[in-house]
Amino acid sequence: MSLTSLCLLAVLAPQTAGRQGRLVLPPAPQPVTQRAAPQLSELDRFHRAVMPLRRSSQLSATSRDLELARLRADFETPQVHALTLARTAGPDVAYGLFAVLERYGDAAQVEETLFLLLTRTFGVATRAGMDALVALAGSDAKRILLQCLAARYSGVRKAATDLLLARIDASDLPVLLELSRDGARDIRRKALFLLGAVPHPEAQERLIAALSDRDPLIAATACESLIAHGPDVAEQVQPIVARPATGRRFGYAAFALAQLENLSGKELLDDDMLAHLRVELTGSDTFLRATSALALANLAFRSGDARGVVYGDREIVEGLMLVVAPRGYVSNMSMLQRPAAERLVQFTGVDHRGRNDAWHTWWGKARASFVGTRLTVEVTPENAAGAELTWNDGGRTVRFRGVDAAAAAAETTPGETDEYILQRAEFVAVVDRLKALGLMSRGLLSASLQNVLPVARELDLRLGDLRARIAGPAPPVRWLDALGAELLHVAERERWQLYLGAASPAAAVSAWREERAWLAEHADRTARDRRLVERILAAYPTMAASGRARATRHLLELPSLADVLTEADGLALVRMVEAAPEFDEESFQLAELALMAPGERCWWQLLLAVDGHHDTGGREALPRIFAMLGADRVRRAVESDNSRLRIAAILESAKLRDLQAVAPLLAAVGDPEREVREASIYGLGVLGSSEARARLLELVVDPDIDGATRRIAWVALGRIGGEDVFPLLQSAVAAPRLDDQLAAIQALGELREPRSAQLLAQIFVAHGLNPRGTQAMASLQKLGPLLARWPLRRHLKVRDPQVRREIVQLLAEFQDPSVVPDLIARLEQEPDHARTSLLLAGITGVDLGEINDRVPYMRAWWESHRDLPQASWFLESLRRIDVPTSLGVEDLGPKTGNQAVPELTRILLESQVPHVRVMAAALLRETTDRDFGLISMTTDRTRLQAIADRYRFYAEADGGPLDRPR
Repeated sequence: MSLTSLCLLAVLAPQTAGRQGRLVLPPAPQPVTQRAAPQLSELDRFHRAVMPLRRSSQLSATSRDLELARLRADFETPQVHALTLARTAGPDVAYGLFAVLERYGDAAQVEETLFLLLTRTFGVATRAGMDALVALAGSDAKRILLQCLAARYSGVRKAATDLLLARIDASDLPVLLELSRDGARDIRRKALFLLGAVPHPEAQERLIAALSDRDPLIAATACESLIAHGPDVAEQVQPIVARPATGRRFGYAAFALAQLENLSGKELLDDDMLAHLRVELTGSDTFLRATSALALANLAFRSGDARGVVYGDREIVEGLMLVVAPRGYVSNMSMLQRPAAERLVQFTGVDHRGRNDAWHTWWGKARASFVGTRLTVEVTPENAAGAELTWNDGGRTVRFRGVDAAAAAAETTPGETDEYILQRAEFVAVVDRLKALGLMSRGLLSASLQNVLPVARELDLRLGDLRARIAGPAPPVRWLDALGAELLHVAERERWQLYLGAASPAAAVSAWREERAWLAEHADRTARDRRLVERILAAYPTMAASGRARATRHLLELPSLADVLTEADGLALVRMVEAAPEFDEESFQLAELALMAPGERCWWQLLLAVDGHHDTGGREALPRIFAMLGADRVRRAVESDNSRLRIAAILESAKLRDLQAVAPLLAAVGDPEREVREASIYGLGVLGSSEARARLLELVVDPDIDGATRRIAWVALGRIGGEDVFPLLQSAVAAPRLDDQLAAIQALGELREPRSAQLLAQIFVAHGLNPRGTQAMASLQKLGPLLARWPLRRHLKVRDPQVRREIVQLLAEFQDPSVVPDLIARLEQEPDHARTSLLLAGITGVDLGEINDRVPYMRAWWESHRDLPQASWFLESLRRIDVPTSLGVEDLGPKTGNQAVPELTRILLESQVPHVRVMAAALLRETTDRDFGLISMTTDRTRLQAIADRYRFYAEADGGPLDRPR
């Protein structure tokens, strides 16, 4: 038997079990039962619940409070669980655990919390742990915090120091003094820091002793704590600087006195210290050089040393630059840097904003003749001739000089600086007024030093080598604004000096003397203004752009300008316009001035000059020029030989509604130039000239007329109106050319007749939204609700849904009540359609903004209000928003007259509710049967006022209503 057969028999043979030889089946599979989830302990549940309070969650204060309240609701003793987890939790989770302890813990958790903070590190959660410890300890917090000053971990010591600062007093002095002598450097430093908050003789004695510490960080901390004690400590510090230096203690003492001077305004450094400070200023120790420079900068700043030798001005700058623009190591750099930077900027009058190379480059050039700035510079009648005062606000520099300083001035680029010469008494008076405003006072100096923004404005006073300066930022600050305003006031008073035309400083002084002599002999205001005009016109062509703009302003500000300008001046101004490369805003200002001059030549030459700039700004400017000419001159310009000027004059006459221009415009209809003819036809239409009707009717039937001219004439005839016009336009609608048809439809929109509105409605229904229909709809909108509403209503049953939608939309904009059901249906299709809700509000007075189920609400409203007049809806809307009115429904019916005009216009102007204003305007149209313009929800105040004024004027004139079909 083969091996394969044996294997097959083994597989098929019955399996036996025991002696019975019975077949044994494998055991049936047992159903798998899901193992029950293990029950979490309360501590584990708390662990999960506290996770949202981790530091990395970055919860807001409100969210944090909600999480803490939830913990309290879910756990009876959250503080106990928090303390248990804090034994092993990492910093991120510990942050939230400490928040729980701070909120819900009590004195029972103090000892264990303290133990945890002293025995393990919590990293970023350390401060949160210390806050919790203080909250738990209550009145015992200070004792525990003092204990924490000697903690193992620096984070605990730092937090304890911060929290102690507001708590310590003289009773803690023994502990702090003991800790300040502790062997650990950080503990000593923090104790010295805290001693700065205990102004007590023993604390001061310890701090002064610590100035001699070999550790620079310890000595610097003691120095800053001394400064925190205020100027009362100076008496103990001054003797250190009043004798030769015996170490760096001298430098710390000098630094402390300098800072105390700056903070208090008291003079704590004196000339008895000068010799010792000068020795260290040029010594080998960079720290002593820098601190001595700080002290000497204060002494020199308030001195009158005109040569800068007594206090060593140059050496002071070099000592300060060791810190501000360092090229080597200086001890305690962080303590010295900001004070040194402030003093260097104050002392030098320049600020390179920390750019080392810029400081060194500047100093290489400035050192040879440098003298530092001074707090005060005494300007007297004896020395004022050599004084110089400069104001720079970033965009303009104004300089005032005494006579001697002006004669010795260097050449400057024209337009770079405005320079004025002042007499001795004038200069002294200006400086005295600036002093009264705070210049050269310590209070203003302190305010300028506290400025953290870049310096953008500067006031600089020089007298020989002496210099006083104050500077500040570009944003408005009252103390600097007042100084600048005073100087600009003086500049305006002396503005005549800008136009003397001197070529050199010496010539400027000579011209100034001559002009002052002339002014002394001529007190008459008109004579002085006339001379200033001559000076400005002579200097104008050679001035820079900024100077020309200012010169124009100076001319326009002259109160007697119209009296002192001559025709020659006007022609000179016109020549300046001609010479300009383009007609810009500067040219327009010159043109304004020229038009103020007497004589006929000026305005006519100006028009030619503007036309000469036709392609460089003149075309756009010409309407503005005509607007200033006045109606009489504009009419005369209509007869000009220059076609461009004629066209501009014709358009301006139409704009001015000058009916006296009809005759020249009629004459221009026959002009050989087509542009002139078309402008005159357009102008006659705008003027609504009935005299022109016959001429234009002849013109449009002329077979030789240009098509564009005919179309303009149709529109003009539509504006003029008359019995023969409608048939003409009706036939023109059927013209073979589309552009002719569109012009005729546009003209029908100008023809204010009921039959014009009927025809336009028929055209729109027939053509829909193609170009003809679109123009018809625009023309109907121009005709307004009084004419267009009733023809549109007749077509509300049109089958084309798109056309019907447009009719409904236009009637809704006309506030027609007949389309309310359509708008409700549209609202049902588009519930969020804000435009539909606004249209409904403007018709019915119902504000749907606060209503959720708008469609059911409006259907119910319509069922109860459909038979009431719109006037009732309006009055109901007023009652709803508590607007009192004396009007009744009987006052607001169609064509009821003018009695409702005062009240309706009052509501129109005073109501803050947009749909009330819209309804008030609709009822003004209804009652008066006059349409002075549509308003919408967003119509601005100016247009509202204009419409109200027109209705009031009409009511006062007692005009009668027009009969129009409804």
